Amino acid sequence: MRTPWLALVFIIGLSAPAESNLRAASPMMGDGVPRTGTPGPVGAPGEKGEKGDVGPAGQPGAKGERGVPGEAGTPGPTGQRGADGQPGSQGNPGSQGLPGSAGRDGARGDRGEQGVPGVPGSVGPAGPQGLPGIPGSVGAKGEAGAQGVAGPAGPPKRVERYTATSNVSLTAPVATFTWAACTTTPDVDVIPTWSGDQMVVGGVISQTLTGATVAVKRSRGTLLLTAGPFEPAPSTPITIRVICN
Repeated sequence: MRTPWLALVFIIGLSAPAESNLRAASPMMGDGVPRTGTPGPVGAPGEKGEKGDVGPAGQPGAKGERGVPGEAGTPGPTGQRGADGQPGSQGNPGSQGLPGSAGRDGARGDRGEQGVPGVPGSVGPAGPQGLPGIPGSVGAKGEAGAQGVAGPAGPPKRVERYTATSNVSLTAPVATFTWAACTTTPDVDVIPTWSGDQMVVGGVISQTLTGATVAVKRSRGTLLLTAGPFEPAPSTPITIRVICN
């Protein structure tokens, strides 16, 4: 609608200078008096007049022919994805597929509850005798029993003392004792004695039912670090005690 309006303004603008030129070239002025003469020089352009009011819109022109389509432009950017469509209706069931391969064995199940006890079986034959058991520990000592009845009196015991003098040997003096024969092996004890400040002792080296031989020693008068505390005692009396039946 702007194109007819601009054309009308342009036509009006052109008509004003054309009319002025026509008057200048015409021999007749506006007062009707004919005049002739050489046209004067063209005057300087006047100042631009004020812009006139906008005229009414002209009638639309005839529609032109369709132009040649232009080349295709560059594809625009991809638009955002639209909302998902509504789900379609369910299709008809397909034919049954082939059987799949056998699956793996499942995990072992929990143990079931205990069953009802069965009927007791008949008594089996006796088994072989077992091995001897391990001996038990020794028990505590029992209390002493009551005193038994006294036995019959035995034969009288002989408790006798004998004294003899050792021989003159300076290295191994001995004293020899004799007594009436005993019916059992006698118990011979040497009784220690004193000879001044020296102790006299001895030891039985042999004995029979009727006698014994005793080695005789005495304590040293002076102790030496290189010898023991006793020395041989020649020609020294010594006493023994004999116990037998």
